[in-house]
Amino acid sequence: MKIKKVAILGAGTMGSQIAAHIANAGFEVLLLDVSKELARNGLRKALEINPPAFMDKDFKYYINIGSFEEDFEKIREYDWIIEAVVENVEVKRKIFEKVEKYRKNDSIVSSNTSGIPIKLLAEDRSEEFRSYFLGTHFFNPPRYMKLLEIIPTEWTKSEVIEEIKLFCEDYLGKGIVFAKDTPNFIANRIGIFSIMTIFKLTKEMDLSVEEVDYLTGELIGRPRTATYRLADLVGIDVLYNVATNLKNLLKEDEFKEIFEIPNFLEFMIKNNLLGDKTKGGFYKKEGDKRFVLDINTLEYREQKVVNLPEFLQIQNIESVEERIRTIFKLDSKYAEFLKKLLTSIFVYSINRVGEISDDIVNIDNAMKWGFNWKIGPFETIDVIGKEKLLELSKKYGYSLNRSIPERFYIENKYYDFLKDNYEVISRRKEIIVISELKKRGDVILENADASLIDLKDGVLLLEFHSKANTIGIGTISMLNTSLDILEKEKSYNGLVITNDDERNFSAGANLGLIAMSIGESAYDEIERAVINFQKLNMRMKYFKKPIVAGAFGIAVGGGCEILLHTHKIVAHAELYTGLVEIGVGLIPAGGGTKELTIRALSHPENLENYDELPILRFYLENIATAKVSTSAYEAKKMGIIREGDIIIANRDFMTYYAKNLVIGLYNSGFRGFRPKKVRVLGWDGYSAVLASLVNLKTGKFITEYDAFIIEKLAYVMTGGPDIAPNTLVDEWQILEWERKAFLELVKQPRTQERIFYFLKNRKPLRN
Repeated sequence: MKIKKVAILGAGTMGSQIAAHIANAGFEVLLLDVSKELARNGLRKALEINPPAFMDKDFKYYINIGSFEEDFEKIREYDWIIEAVVENVEVKRKIFEKVEKYRKNDSIVSSNTSGIPIKLLAEDRSEEFRSYFLGTHFFNPPRYMKLLEIIPTEWTKSEVIEEIKLFCEDYLGKGIVFAKDTPNFIANRIGIFSIMTIFKLTKEMDLSVEEVDYLTGELIGRPRTATYRLADLVGIDVLYNVATNLKNLLKEDEFKEIFEIPNFLEFMIKNNLLGDKTKGGFYKKEGDKRFVLDINTLEYREQKVVNLPEFLQIQNIESVEERIRTIFKLDSKYAEFLKKLLTSIFVYSINRVGEISDDIVNIDNAMKWGFNWKIGPFETIDVIGKEKLLELSKKYGYSLNRSIPERFYIENKYYDFLKDNYEVISRRKEIIVISELKKRGDVILENADASLIDLKDGVLLLEFHSKANTIGIGTISMLNTSLDILEKEKSYNGLVITNDDERNFSAGANLGLIAMSIGESAYDEIERAVINFQKLNMRMKYFKKPIVAGAFGIAVGGGCEILLHTHKIVAHAELYTGLVEIGVGLIPAGGGTKELTIRALSHPENLENYDELPILRFYLENIATAKVSTSAYEAKKMGIIREGDIIIANRDFMTYYAKNLVIGLYNSGFRGFRPKKVRVLGWDGYSAVLASLVNLKTGKFITEYDAFIIEKLAYVMTGGPDIAPNTLVDEWQILEWERKAFLELVKQPRTQERIFYFLKNRKPLRN
């Protein structure tokens, strides 16, 4: 890679957060604004914003700040210069005039504009400048949104496009789509069309804001923020400005009337009802009550619970494709709304091919990565079928500007309108799609909770696919079977544990099964399950062939315990992991408490006067507060990710890197670890930990019952009041203490209250 240092011009919301994310990748950043104070304020806001822009606040030290007046000439030292100033053509053009004066000849220059034509910004610049210039439209917030739209011009060198693509995929974890230089590019063009169509249909079909958000959210594979809640989150002013820009620029668009601003949006702008930033938009909260704006009366009323019986069964269908297929068979007012909405999006997307992008894959990916749609518009057309689309288009008066194929996707190929043929979907070798391996017939064994898949080259893959990838009997059984096969078959050299879920590596033990056993007083079954999970994790830890976890997203409770017992972890930077059992009145008992105890007490044997207590207390407090990392880098500070584990930026590369790490470990001679005994702190450590609980209780940082649970936790991590300091014990002894404490707690009425409350409300109870 040529890019080693990046300069960002403009320290506003986007500029400062782009700077933070590039710093997350470990690159030096120069952040400039009109004054150093503005640049400093931008950096401060990026450090304070929630969700965090920085994966670790120490990454702020990669960022240097300065002013346009005093420090602009420093950009000559930087390889990529990103403009992120106010959305004003003349301001941007003046910035680029100055950039051309100071940049080195081969530095890449890009604009982060979301709506101004890229060509317009560079047309007065030199030929050399234009050849290194392009648009790079980050979506907000840059750390979390996968989409990056790259907008080349007719002058941009192909090697410049490739350099930016690879840098942003490899180091920033972005999903790249190539857009044409048209108003608002791909995602916002179709996304705003969708939102404005929803606004129109809401009034036309006399629906409420709550009803529409129910219909346009998870039911059809969109985010739970749906439409009106999303508008509040993004900002009504932002939505208004983008829609106005499209209305003014799209003179030839056959759906241009859709971009006319509705009266309720004008009203909200006029009255500063801009969403979350002004504490009032389509929704607002006053005390414990929630209110919603009636778009007909333009007054707030109390929010109502949406009850649409016809969708009750549909919403529980796991497959979004099957949900949509079922909705298109319904005949009701609400189904009609969805059919009319989705058909308009399908037609609009088809008509835009060749205008906003040359291929359908870029359009589908833009909507999935930029607006978090589960499936893109062309993928959805394949779900309902060509005949249904043509039938509904005719019914609603939508005109397609071209003929369409029977299907847009066939296996790993897509329909290319320009060639009137199917083309193979281009994909980097680092992207391994597990669902495609399964379709190809590489499944060795599977049950309802997990599948064992042949990754080839001597590597197996264990995929969880229960709800939220929770760990139950089926998961444990399949993991044990996988290890049996690895032991018996010499052709297999190791195992990867990961999956392609968008959100969960594993949400932990199946709490519903524990609740059922409690209801039946089947505590012997709970004990048997705990023993089996402990044995499995110990078997993994001391297995003679390498086991690597590909960790991402949510990996809590039992999911975290699995990570703690694998030999290595390839972690996506967005890893939210921790031992959270105390939230339901329990302690980690699958070996999690044991493993963190060992890590706290492990230090070089020849180190004298080493005080383990502060480190043990640190680990104990993380468990006691159910701390969850906000990134893989924080997980490393928490002791879950270790030295030698790998953190990667691009989630799509996880299986590839985990597989290659297994191969590397095996080829380098890895044949397992040897068990060691642990020197516990005994009654000295136990007393010291309990003493610290007094202040926590007095300050009301924890409840009485929290303190009761933490006492059990302290017993497990130290050996309790009956064990002498520095006593050597093996891991099975700590596991026995874990199991005993877990079973005592699961029988407690207040723990049972916490478990049932969490299952009902999906949040912890502090009783």
